[in-house]
Amino acid sequence: MPFDDILKRALDALARDLSTAVHAERDEAARQAKDVAEESLAAAIADAKVVAEQRALAAGREEGLAEGRRLGFNQGRQEGYDAGKSDGYRIGKEEGFLAGKSAAANAELAHQATADRLADAIRTIDGAHSLSEILDSLASCAGREATRAAVFLVRDGLLRGWRFIGFGPTFDQASAIEARLAAGGIIEEAVRTRVTVSKESDAPGAAPRLAEVPDGCEMMAVPLVVGGKVVAALYADQHEVAKEDQSPRVAWRPALEMMARHAARCLEGITAIRTAQLLTDAAGRGEGQSAPMASGEEAARRYAKLLVSEIKLYHAADVVAGRRDRDLGTRLGGEIARARTLYEQRVPAQARAAADYFHEELVRTLAEGDDRLLQS
Repeated sequence: MPFDDILKRALDALARDLSTAVHAERDEAARQAKDVAEESLAAAIADAKVVAEQRALAAGREEGLAEGRRLGFNQGRQEGYDAGKSDGYRIGKEEGFLAGKSAAANAELAHQATADRLADAIRTIDGAHSLSEILDSLASCAGREATRAAVFLVRDGLLRGWRFIGFGPTFDQASAIEARLAAGGIIEEAVRTRVTVSKESDAPGAAPRLAEVPDGCEMMAVPLVVGGKVVAALYADQHEVAKEDQSPRVAWRPALEMMARHAARCLEGITAIRTAQLLTDAAGRGEGQSAPMASGEEAARRYAKLLVSEIKLYHAADVVAGRRDRDLGTRLGGEIARARTLYEQRVPAQARAAADYFHEELVRTLAEGDDRLLQS
């Protein structure tokens, strides 16, 4: 066989072997690549699963945390509410107890203060030496318990001012204040019934028309009965606005009623003593045993002398200064007006019509005969 044929066969066989080897290697490489791909896919899937599981775990944890926080918050809020309610009840109970205890202590102090002032008022009224001093002391002491207080003289259906506390400068000249008893509101009722009257200012017809009475205040009037006759009346009122600025006034109305009744007894006592003195003097002169204020010019003279002598005794310095400065009538105008009111209340009109014994006594005792000193 020729060499070329042998070489060609050999080359063909080599080409077939190479082709077979290439196909085999390619198939192996493909198989290996497939295996690698399958392994990579499995690994990727496994990794993705792990990542997904981790993400799901994280998401679930966040959701669980949120739900747990919500449930925990609600439960904690309820438990906190219950605990706070319990603590608040305990604290409130303690605070209420302390507040009640403090209020009781304050009330006790206020009651004690009122009792102390009442005792002082009784002593002050007891220490008065004249009718005018008794009425002045009553007005002053009443003014310590109420926002406003006033004392009126009662005669012939009229109310005549004696002294005003807390009413302002318009009422400084008390003797110039005069009104019909019918305009006195609860004052008229107290005089008519002879009992203490207490009412609110908004009660129909209760407020006196003598002065403006604020709405929503408490009022009272106490008659001063001497010898079975109402000779004067105490009026007082308590304002809500003023009470906020003042110390507590506990039981102020009973206190004022006690003051007024004690003042009436003191007035009655002094009147009885003076009447007895006048009767004794009259008996010594053989003038009989009749009451000096019932009738008679001599009794009127003696009563005028008694009133004017009181002015001279208790206002001696003003009498001396008034004579020196020639303003006796102006300087003692208030005391003179009050004494004249008492004179007119006790001396019958028939005796007063005979002569002005009161003025004559003023000229003789105070002015030392110089009538011009009494001109105001």
